Amino acid sequence: MAIPENTGCTEQQPVYFSIIVPTCNRPETLSRCMEHLLEQTMTDYVIQVIDDGSPESVYDQCISQWGNRDNIRFHRAGGRGGSPAVARNVGLQHSNSHYIAFCDDDDYWIDQDHLAVARELLEAQRRPPLYITNQVLSRDNRVLREYWNIERLRQTGTPLEKENPEFIRVDKSNLLRLFQGSCAHVNMTIVRADVLRSVGGFREELQYAEDLDLYLRLMDTVDSPIFIRLKPIAVQTIPPPGLSGNASRRHTEIEQETIAIGVMHHALAVTHEPELHRYARNYLGEACRRLCELYVKQGDMRQGREQARTALGYRYSFKWLLYTLYLHMRFW
Repeated sequence: MAIPENTGCTEQQPVYFSIIVPTCNRPETLSRCMEHLLEQTMTDYVIQVIDDGSPESVYDQCISQWGNRDNIRFHRAGGRGGSPAVARNVGLQHSNSHYIAFCDDDDYWIDQDHLAVARELLEAQRRPPLYITNQVLSRDNRVLREYWNIERLRQTGTPLEKENPEFIRVDKSNLLRLFQGSCAHVNMTIVRADVLRSVGGFREELQYAEDLDLYLRLMDTVDSPIFIRLKPIAVQTIPPPGLSGNASRRHTEIEQETIAIGVMHHALAVTHEPELHRYARNYLGEACRRLCELYVKQGDMRQGREQARTALGYRYSFKWLLYTLYLHMRFW
């Protein structure tokens, strides 16, 4: 979809950053998210909070708590709700800024200097289209791990300054090759607003993997190198299994894999970078294998055999060939 330029924007002059926060009926986690965002040491930013279907009482409660701040704007998704992609696009339409940052309402930033440091680097590098950071993954208030494998990044990237290895530049082909199946989550990403609009923002038909889809389209558009800050600046909350209120838990594992497979087929159709095509085909091979195993676990051998053959076509291995033959001979 094409994103209109600053539709409905109330800012007379562009700020440096817009922070888009989609939310839906989670006032407690939204409050935590907002409190951390407002700790930023730089002030040239506006937070665009996009409510995606909360009851009127919850929406009014949030406005009452935060709506009197000069740098916070509240918007409804306007009946277009149903996925974070829609809410983020509404936030983009209301933004008038040089760069766009994101934070989901159940996540939060932990580096008070995140935007100040980002602006310094972006200006020093002549406003590149994309800036990526790091984050930690947490479940039940317990840190699981950092998102990026720092050592692998250090081995692949080049420090911007010898005396400060926290910032590196990485060729985008190397980044795609290094982290097959992974993408920079939106919490970790700052995108130049004109670039985000030029690729059409988020695909609103996607209920899952919309950030992966955007990442691939951005990587097809931006030039190398990619600038990465290795320090974690955010906490991404991983919901407990079975928590249906989280967007990623509204779908079964089979549905998630099927949607992700569709994202990869779309990437093959619309992107041009050879490394992106290798990334997509490798992802398709792994996703079809996972889908095969899920179907076999459910006892659906017909679908299991079909996915096994498809996976073999995308990513051949002798071991998987033997497993595919086993499924056909044992359960035909």
